[in-house]
Amino acid sequence: MKRRQKRVLQMAFLFMVALIFLPNVGLWSMYREKSLMKSHEPGEQGFPLGINDGHIYTWTDGLRRRDWHDNESIRKDSQRVGKGEHGKPYPLAEDECDDSVYKENGFNIYVSNNIALDRSLPDIRHPNCKQKLYLENLPNTSIIIPFHNEGWSSLLRTIHSITNRTPDHLIAEIILVDDYSDREHLKAHLEEYMSRFPKVRIVRTKKREGLIRTRLLGASVARGEVLTFLDSHCEANINWLPPLLDQIAQNPKTIVCPMIDVIDHNHFGYEAQAGDAMRGAFDWEMYYKRIPIPSELQGADPSNPYESPVMAGGLFAVNRQWFWELGGYDTGLEIWGGEQFEISFKVWMCGGSMYDVPCSRVGHIYRKYVPYKVPSGTSLARNLKRVAETWMDEYTEYIYQRRPEYRHLSTGDLTAQKELRKHLKCKDFKWYMNTVAWDLPKYYPPVEPLPAAWGEIRNAASGLCIDSKHGSTSTELRLDTCLKEGAERTWAHEQIFTFGWREDIRPGDPLHTRKFCFDAISQNSPITLYDCHGMKGNQHWSYRKAGRDAGKLLQPNLPNNDMADQFKPVVPWPHVEGVEVDLESIRQKNGDKPNPAFKAQNQQNVIQKQYVTFKPHTNVYSDPVLKKGILGNFEPKEPEPQGVQGGPGEGSKAFVLGPEYKDAVQASIKEFGFNMVASDMISLDRTVGDLRHEECKYWHYDENLLTSSVIIVFHNEGWSTLMRTVHSVIKRTPRKYLAEIVMIDDFSNKVHLKERLEEYIKQWNGLVKLFRNEKREGLIQARSIGARKATLGQVLIYLDAHCEVEVNWYAPLVAPISKDRTVCTVPLIDYIDGNDYTIEPQQGGDEDGLARGAWDWSLLWKRVPLSSREKAKRKHKTEPYRSPAMAGGLFAIEREFFFELGLYDPGLQIWGGENFEISYKIWQCGGQLLFVPCSRVGHIYRLQGWQGNPPPAHVGSSPTLKNYVRVVEVWWDEYKDYFYASRPETLTLAYGDISSLKKFREEHRCKSFKWFMEEIAYDIPLHYPLPPKNVEWGEIRGFETSYCIDSMGHTNGGNVEIGPCHRMGGNQLFRINEANQLMQYDQCLTKGGDGTAVIITHCNLNEHMEWRYFKDLHRFTHIPTGKCLDRSDVLHKVYIADCDNSKSSQKWEMNNIVAV
Repeated sequence: MKRRQKRVLQMAFLFMVALIFLPNVGLWSMYREKSLMKSHEPGEQGFPLGINDGHIYTWTDGLRRRDWHDNESIRKDSQRVGKGEHGKPYPLAEDECDDSVYKENGFNIYVSNNIALDRSLPDIRHPNCKQKLYLENLPNTSIIIPFHNEGWSSLLRTIHSITNRTPDHLIAEIILVDDYSDREHLKAHLEEYMSRFPKVRIVRTKKREGLIRTRLLGASVARGEVLTFLDSHCEANINWLPPLLDQIAQNPKTIVCPMIDVIDHNHFGYEAQAGDAMRGAFDWEMYYKRIPIPSELQGADPSNPYESPVMAGGLFAVNRQWFWELGGYDTGLEIWGGEQFEISFKVWMCGGSMYDVPCSRVGHIYRKYVPYKVPSGTSLARNLKRVAETWMDEYTEYIYQRRPEYRHLSTGDLTAQKELRKHLKCKDFKWYMNTVAWDLPKYYPPVEPLPAAWGEIRNAASGLCIDSKHGSTSTELRLDTCLKEGAERTWAHEQIFTFGWREDIRPGDPLHTRKFCFDAISQNSPITLYDCHGMKGNQHWSYRKAGRDAGKLLQPNLPNNDMADQFKPVVPWPHVEGVEVDLESIRQKNGDKPNPAFKAQNQQNVIQKQYVTFKPHTNVYSDPVLKKGILGNFEPKEPEPQGVQGGPGEGSKAFVLGPEYKDAVQASIKEFGFNMVASDMISLDRTVGDLRHEECKYWHYDENLLTSSVIIVFHNEGWSTLMRTVHSVIKRTPRKYLAEIVMIDDFSNKVHLKERLEEYIKQWNGLVKLFRNEKREGLIQARSIGARKATLGQVLIYLDAHCEVEVNWYAPLVAPISKDRTVCTVPLIDYIDGNDYTIEPQQGGDEDGLARGAWDWSLLWKRVPLSSREKAKRKHKTEPYRSPAMAGGLFAIEREFFFELGLYDPGLQIWGGENFEISYKIWQCGGQLLFVPCSRVGHIYRLQGWQGNPPPAHVGSSPTLKNYVRVVEVWWDEYKDYFYASRPETLTLAYGDISSLKKFREEHRCKSFKWFMEEIAYDIPLHYPLPPKNVEWGEIRGFETSYCIDSMGHTNGGNVEIGPCHRMGGNQLFRINEANQLMQYDQCLTKGGDGTAVIITHCNLNEHMEWRYFKDLHRFTHIPTGKCLDRSDVLHKVYIADCDNSKSSQKWEMNNIVAV
């Protein structure tokens, strides 16, 4: 009875569970389909697990998508058994590895013949690929497979894999193109076998054409909407084709490549390439390479397609019409080689794109060697030169530098190729390198940095040297008796190695390195030579200097099976950037004789030029420590006494004057730029509020800080603002660190800055020094003069003449320099209101108000929020952080380091651009620029109405623009083109001699601006994108009139008008770029709110792309409305009106005008 009751209860319980659970399953099914329908992604779509039944789904873009997997075929493949099934290696006996089986095909044909033609393959795609949907209506494709004397089973297996794993209606045809094969099995036997495949047809050449032209022949007879090229020894994997066709269906100007997996040439095992998903690239000898996908291109889903600069060449798909619009392959290319670069450059530069598609995978047999005779001659070299001369512009020189023999090769006639490039309006190669292959120089720089060291590698314990024995790949390195330098030995002998910039070690001296590298497979494996790949990994080496025993560095086999304790390089003329290395002392310490000077001085000069280096850091300084809850050791122990108890402006509170002072205030603003009436009533020793982050109060600093000279340059400055600067420095700087305050009077003529000032500073008994310039030098050169006059402090701190340093400003600012002399620091600059003298943080930045210094491409100063990359470098919010540039007026730098940098460029005049010049110089020549959140200084910004301090007559016009040009010409390298695109009026501006500055860059091995933009200023193009090229620029003049469009100084919404042309640029200087933007500086012309007026407003590069200039018609067309730019010379109005060819008021011309 109890058993029956228990059973009844169990049944009841199960019934209740069913009532609860089953409806929820139904609800989940409904929700699942609804969520699928609501997906907002327009391209490849994921879908919930289990929905892979071929159903069709309509997405929000109105296009229907489906799952293209053939689940039945996949199920059958999973059940297959046999040798080589599922891509497993074929088990080989020793006698089956005979090299003779490779002779005909370059791979083990014996294994191929014993593996099923329909063998199964492993699904090694990313799991997300199994959940993707593709367009229901995909284009069909002609699959083109060229071959020459291919093995029977490998060719057939290619065909079988395609037909087995491709939806039939997507295949328009499979075209086998026989490039003049002479093997019997590829004649009638092949035709008979292929007759069972209705969509396969065979096309044969009448002579040996080579791979490139054979592909062209196949394309010329193809009928499919898409051309898909495969090699003749491939295996298409699961659902390989729809992901390719889907990309082309969405953008016909896209070339797509599958992931190319490796089929082992010996045992036919199937696996992904090492590194798998990587971008195609090249080195400057035009060898194909693969490089990691940069983080900027890595999306949330690694299975999504990604941009690739270059294809491998053999396997890709392209819209047939687009392929022929591009001219197909260059018919001047012979046999094979270089065609993958030609088609890659062409598609990118001529308006298309190229993607690698991770969800499409095709296996490829990489031959052990080429089994057939390749036509002799220089066809490959000529192909590469032909591609370079057609597409690579000035970058061709980098190829010739590495392959000088190419210079003298004939490329044949390039007229048709250059005309094609012109017809397609293709971009230049610099654009390609900057926009598409921007990450390539990181791995393959056009100009390779010199190696850190080279010479013999001698074991300190045994006195033996590493010997390469002139080996190649797989040669095991050993120790041997060191060879002495002598006439019978060259510096390329087997014991000379180069430790290069890639941090790999190669046999030979820097001028004769071989392409093999030290390679260590595992910790205990012998070190061997292996083909250099440049990707570090097993070939990544570091050198630990003497006295830093960190374990064994190299462990090759020794004679008598001994192991070396540690290897140390012995390098003639050693030099590492910024560090002088005395390796001779290491040799002598270990009982060896000094290394005799090398006699071939000319080779010494070529190989190891002695570069100028900065002095080593000698000050011992500990890192600051944050002790939360414990007040920092430099924090004031008591509140600062007020300058005047309860007086105006104390605590940086607002001080507002009554209306009776209005006239006096306006007069003072006109003369000095500030409300000097209010300033003169505020104490010179007033207190200021503490704007720092709370965390700043708990930093503890090593008291071994460097001393400082504070330099203040002034010209006709107001009395109280100038002296309040001096008072705040003395009041808030620990006296033991303040060596002097150096005041540089830049030829002021105000009476209060004469005897009164000289008498006033005497109260500080020489702490404050005054020097006067004998002529107006300008802010920049006056600062350099200040550096020469300041001789007591170890650090130079520059302040503007209207500042107030804030609480505990000194220690945080100088601590990083005390730790590293090549660091330059900048305090956070707060805003002092020039009317009421309140002090507030600057607006902008991140959530904590922190920003990095930046610029737009006109070289106007900007601030951008602190990036996540910089935030990740800090443990605490208030730590100093890297900034690409400084604002310029307030910074600290070690005195001798500043002199080693050459101070400011002596050719910069008055002010403007110097902040960028010193910033670039510091970063590119080995230093760092840090912003310091816990050091804050208030700065008064001039008010509107100031009459200014015009430059002296001897300076001439446009000093700031000339400064900008000098800066970009010295430091920006190829990026200077972006400045000239933004400021075209400076193209012919004379900027003086810069040879000494360029020599400085060379002598100090300063890095390129591209390195700087990629490593330091990487976030600036995100906020200020690189500008497009200009189509036309200059004044927009009414055709055959003297009236020009004038912005009237308006920004952010004001109307442009017509005014008399003045040929001075400024408000009448405009440019129209390739993005169809009509611009003045960072402002765009656009249609106003009333539908006819033309206004000027701030724009980004993707905004207001709405104008086209027809130079031959003298017409500006407003693209969105189809109307024309019109004017009224009487009413001085500019507006949009219906186009009328008879109206002269709609005719315009753009005349280039230049700065003078």
